[in-house]
Amino acid sequence: MSGFIDVPGAKSGLIGSGGGIGYEEGLHTAVAAYTGVGSPTIKTANDQLSYTKIGNLVTVTGYLQMNAVGSGGDWSITLPFAIGSGPDQGNASAPSLQMSGVASSNAWQGSAWEGESVVYIQEFDGTNNVSGGAKVGSSGTVMLSITYRTA
Repeated sequence: MSGFIDVPGAKSGLIGSGGGIGYEEGLHTAVAAYTGVGSPTIKTANDQLSYTKIGNLVTVTGYLQMNAVGSGGDWSITLPFAIGSGPDQGNASAPSLQMSGVASSNAWQGSAWEGESVVYIQEFDGTNNVSGGAKVGSSGTVMLSITYRTA
């Protein structure tokens, strides 16, 4: 692929000539939610996810710090764009995660499903997902990276 992205220093534009492929980069203010009880929040000092979108492929990275927690259930974090639909959940994606400040010796995993604009974060005991939302402390952090296709 060759061409220009709009003008030097631009954060959006087209790659290639004659319409090309859209390019965008920016920040997304993440919002947390639980499937259990409670109103989790993310500290405003650490609530931004960076993203780059080229065509329908989006890469999101960031470091988030919790401010308040819930009790039970799994938690989710919003993404800047909805995940597109494909055959047999072919556009579903799994993030790379690093968790800290959690009261658990189990592993943590993530999933992002077609048609949704969130990444789910779940505790995994080696056999099953378990309700780990209450185990994320008020200074718990998650560093994540995910690449997915939009609609």
